[in-house]
Amino acid sequence: MNDKKQDVMIMMGRINRKIFTANDKGLDSSIGMGQLNILKGIVDHENITQDELANILKLDKTTVAKAVKRLESYGLITRNRSKTDLRKKELSATKKAFAVRDRMKKHFNNHSESIFKGVSENEIEMLKCVLEKIEANIEKDRNVMNDKRQLGMKVVRLIEKNDGTNASKLAKLLDKDLDEIREILDKLIMKNFVEEKNGVLNVTPNFKGRNK
Repeated sequence: MNDKKQDVMIMMGRINRKIFTANDKGLDSSIGMGQLNILKGIVDHENITQDELANILKLDKTTVAKAVKRLESYGLITRNRSKTDLRKKELSATKKAFAVRDRMKKHFNNHSESIFKGVSENEIEMLKCVLEKIEANIEKDRNVMNDKRQLGMKVVRLIEKNDGTNASKLAKLLDKDLDEIREILDKLIMKNFVEEKNGVLNVTPNFKGRNK
């Protein structure tokens, strides 16, 4: 990474912290910025499910689930069984939530006018385009990491089920390139989840204990 890109990343982190700090001070202290973002998603999408909300906001499902539980305890949302699919629960905003949304919108409008002072509409549009590209790259990297994590779990399960297996056999079983499997194995060995002796792979007690 060149110095300019590194400087921009540091600056983005610094600006992000300042924006969040300023917003937290200007809004209800019991609700964090992350929860407000999720609340807005529910207000804007009536009867949405948690999984749908996580996909729209590009957030981890566990993060959304925790925020939803807290928002419900504050009386800002309700969870109701879906009329079309009884296995699902849909999220709805309460009247209290709309009042919070309106205060939030007013605060953000005032705050945005302050932080974008002296920045032209063209510059804002250019910044938006750049940030959208960065966000897409981050999302792509996250998906790749999730795919590797899932592949890692498959590798461990196959090692558990196949005594005396090795990297080549795993690659054939998973229909993957040997180098890709070798990369996954190296990380599992480094974490002490898998051990390799004379080319033979075994799951360690460390991993078995972790999953009890």
